[in-house]
Amino acid sequence: MQKRRFLVAKREKNRIKTALYLHFLVEKLEDDLYEAVNLEFSLFALGNTTETAIASLVELTIEYIDSVFEFGRGFKELQDMATCQVMDNYWAKYREIEFRAASKK
Repeated sequence: MQKRRFLVAKREKNRIKTALYLHFLVEKLEDDLYEAVNLEFSLFALGNTTETAIASLVELTIEYIDSVFEFGRGFKELQDMATCQVMDNYWAKYREIEFRAASKK
């Protein structure tokens, strides 16, 4: 399982206003099948490589954020989703990987 973080910028009329750092994990499910999971928004994407799973997740995340700003409650909805604790098990795994990496430095 890999952990990564990527940046998605909140857009307002094609201008970046606020930056969000989002976290995700990539897990190998079986031969040639990987799952990328966004921890803040509970988004899941599959791919036949880690790269394709991540690319699919990034695209899905951008579409999700755009739809929340266009049709939802905007930044407040993103904040509510990120703090609802539905992904606590994934966050625990993320922290485990962080501490394992830190102990090897």
